[in-house]
Amino acid sequence: MAFKLNELAKCVFKEAQSRGWFQDHWQEGHIHEHLDAASEGADEAWKSVDYELPRFGSKINSEVAELWEAYRRSILHEPCDKVYPNGQPIGLSCAEEELADILIVVLEFAGFMGVDIEEAVKIKRHYNTTREQKHGNKRA
Repeated sequence: MAFKLNELAKCVFKEAQSRGWFQDHWQEGHIHEHLDAASEGADEAWKSVDYELPRFGSKINSEVAELWEAYRRSILHEPCDKVYPNGQPIGLSCAEEELADILIVVLEFAGFMGVDIEEAVKIKRHYNTTREQKHGNKRA
């Protein structure tokens, strides 16, 4: 089943909410309407972002660390250790499973913030085409 990123962001955000993540008084796509300092509820909305952002940062860092650990152990292409309740393997390599986790966490937060992630990626990709090769003196 093919999803667009915005649809996927809404789905994974709702799934995360159904499992107890995110403050349940914020519904998908509505927090961004309150983040403008002039709007009613802005203080409460930013408190919610302040509450969720460290959790997001910690969660994304954890998933990237798990990908790095799989690389370090040379098991990126081996089957991951996740299984369904019936004991059947989920059928992903360690690399696939960790990359999916990273994307899911990013999409959860995009859904929480009401970010048009498709448009943001499109704009950022376009901007990146204007940058010099290996910009920023980065080694990686």
